[in-house]
Amino acid sequence: MNVHFSENNSGGSWWLDESQYNALAAAGWEVGDRKAKKKFNSLEEGEKEWEYLTGENSNEEGCECCGRPYQFWDEGE
Repeated sequence: MNVHFSENNSGGSWWLDESQYNALAAAGWEVGDRKAKKKFNSLEEGEKEWEYLTGENSNEEGCECCGRPYQFWDEGE
């Protein structure tokens, strides 16, 4: 399955920097404009690798007005 990630400008700024996106790309993620995707066996596996590579918490709550900064979802083959 393809695990997709996108970033929300929660709180008025972007949460990931260029070096974090470079780490994702180096690990085989297809990186686009504040989003990325890669094949995994499960959504949880993708989130776990994403956390390892970025050093961020995939369940970060973000600010009250803008919501969570990170969204993850799976898309079948």
